[in-house]
Amino acid sequence: MNIKDTYLGFTDNLKPMQKAKTEKTLDNSIKYKGSIITNKEFILIKLQKGLTPGIEEDYSYYSRKLQDYTKPKTDYRLKDQDSSFYHITKTEYDYALYLIDNNFLDEQKVKEFIAVENNRLLQIAQDEFNQKQQEKEHKETLEIQKQEFDNWLNEQAENYSDNVKLDLAKIIFLDKQGSYNELYLCKLLVLIDNIDNPMCKHQLISWLHNDNTTSKKLFYHITGVKLPPINKGTVEILDELTLSDYQGMILYKKRKPNTNKEIITDTFYRLVKKYPDYHFEVAIGESISKYGLDMFIIQNNGKYQILESRSGALFATENTKTELMSKLKSLIDRYGIDHINKLIQDSIDKFDISPKYRDVE
Repeated sequence: MNIKDTYLGFTDNLKPMQKAKTEKTLDNSIKYKGSIITNKEFILIKLQKGLTPGIEEDYSYYSRKLQDYTKPKTDYRLKDQDSSFYHITKTEYDYALYLIDNNFLDEQKVKEFIAVENNRLLQIAQDEFNQKQQEKEHKETLEIQKQEFDNWLNEQAENYSDNVKLDLAKIIFLDKQGSYNELYLCKLLVLIDNIDNPMCKHQLISWLHNDNTTSKKLFYHITGVKLPPINKGTVEILDELTLSDYQGMILYKKRKPNTNKEIITDTFYRLVKKYPDYHFEVAIGESISKYGLDMFIIQNNGKYQILESRSGALFATENTKTELMSKLKSLIDRYGIDHINKLIQDSIDKFDISPKYRDVE
């Protein structure tokens, strides 16, 4: 009988690691009558020839290597009627008892079991295939829905016409961050206006996380609904929120300027990457001249950034202005002002000059 591909159910209920170890033992090859067979085949052949499993307690034998008797142990065997025997492992001994207890010495019984097992394995394989196909189709459906939603969101954002809300969004972002991306603002407003759409709500939840404090502030001033500072609380509120729960727009008051030091602000443009190219975005920043460079400082996502005015190129990003100016000095000291000016000109040649200077130069 060919039992190379089956364990006749012996390992079915074992835990994964024990199952693998047991099957490896049973699959180990031995030479028997000029052929190579597995341990499990050898056990079955010998049981069918009338050998029986047995145990010898406190078994010890003389070892030439030790030049003494080995430490007594339990020895597992396949015993013949003439008192001869084969040493086997505990796993092989348990397998032998299992074959006897389940009447697998009967070839017809083995054939019937293998037939049932093959049908079961075929069904499992078919079920796994069907599940993978369903998962694949589900994934493809989600990808199509996501692409359709992205297209819809882009179209709605490009045609967004509520200028009252959009102007409020620009004011908040300029005041809190010093710059804004108008397409992002329009998308955010579309999501807020369509929160009853499950895909809009899902996208909105992913955007209004803890680090996106300015967007959360905009949400409050558009809807009148204040979101908590922790993600869990925000998700719980947004999950249950509907358009009818909105309280209406809330007046926004700009931050008071620092009266201890005069800060000159102006409208600049920063160079940002928008795949697959770069473009300029408006930014309200603090004008600064140093090292013969005209620059401006903005706040972006809670950090300070210093950019060169004519190119809009970013020099450095730090947590404080002090750290920012220190980083700028390090760059100048390391590369030299001539190399910095060359990089600025290279950027202008490649991406054009800032819109702020196009009418001047």
